[in-house]
Amino acid sequence: MPNNNNNNNNNNNNNNNMFPIMDTTTPAAADDGGMAMVGGGGGGGGSIPMMMGMGGGGGHSVGGQAPQQQQQGAVSSSVVGLCEVGKHAVWSVSTAKHGNGVQQLRDGSDETFWQSDGAQPHLVNIQFHKLMTIQEVALFLDYTLDESYTPKRFTVRYGTTRHDLRDLVTKEVDEPKGWVHVPLRAGGDTNSASSSDPFQNSVSANLLQISIGENHQNGRDTHVRQVKVYAPRPTNIEEYKTTEFSRWATVR
Repeated sequence: MPNNNNNNNNNNNNNNNMFPIMDTTTPAAADDGGMAMVGGGGGGGGSIPMMMGMGGGGGHSVGGQAPQQQQQGAVSSSVVGLCEVGKHAVWSVSTAKHGNGVQQLRDGSDETFWQSDGAQPHLVNIQFHKLMTIQEVALFLDYTLDESYTPKRFTVRYGTTRHDLRDLVTKEVDEPKGWVHVPLRAGGDTNSASSSDPFQNSVSANLLQISIGENHQNGRDTHVRQVKVYAPRPTNIEEYKTTEFSRWATVR
């Protein structure tokens, strides 16, 4: 059972897995291009980040993958009509304990978790190879199981590279259990949508960074069980109403 003594965890596993991890559980689209490398972001203590690439279909996995489990917790109605785009990104973290690395953030199971192994802040970097429109980020946290490892306050940043990241929104949670949804709005207003157009209620970025600055019970290292990134799904095709267009069943 985790407790406040997580400050005494050994740090000797910090640099054990310094190679890219190719995730084949959710293959990316064919036009994703190759895997890009992303740095650990500011504040990572200079360590080489653990990385997971989401390249197009031909990748391979290194190390064991946890079996997929049905995730618990309520899913916000705000993600209805959105598409999950995390599979199109390269993921990295500032530090990780051996066996609890970046791949556990994307293995589809809420029974596994990423565990940091170093000083705060703990960073999750999500690097896209092209500019992406992002509307929401969701983290699966479980205070019942993780106690002092559970994040209490975290900040979502966005930018083009780690050198021009800007704080977008800071969120505090109290003993969460399940999905924590964070809408992303230009200017940081997460309480209300400014337009019915989902593309107006989002941000554009090549890089998202989740920075965990405080845990419950003043814990040092952190557990995050899953992270998802949502983008708006285009639904309006009013411009395609010509007679010629109506002859075709699908658009490729």
